[in-house]
Amino acid sequence: MSRKFGRWLLAPMTLLVIAATDANAWSGWGKPRPIMKWCSMSYDGERDCAFATLQQCRWAVSATGGTCMVNPRYPGRAGRPARR
Repeated sequence: MSRKFGRWLLAPMTLLVIAATDANAWSGWGKPRPIMKWCSMSYDGERDCAFATLQQCRWAVSATGGTCMVNPRYPGRAGRPARR
């Protein structure tokens, strides 16, 4: 009796674990990425604007080659008045 119960319980538990894993793995889809200050530009023209600091960007391009530049879409510091 216990073997049949164990087999009956195994399938739903397996499906539950798979569903929970998939939900966690894909939960970032559809969410906008934050706009970071620095972009890496590879030699083949691919741009990746996912760096908060220049040091992070330089470290990323040191392995593959390329340059770092300020993100043209970066809004700067919000709410700070310009100096006169």
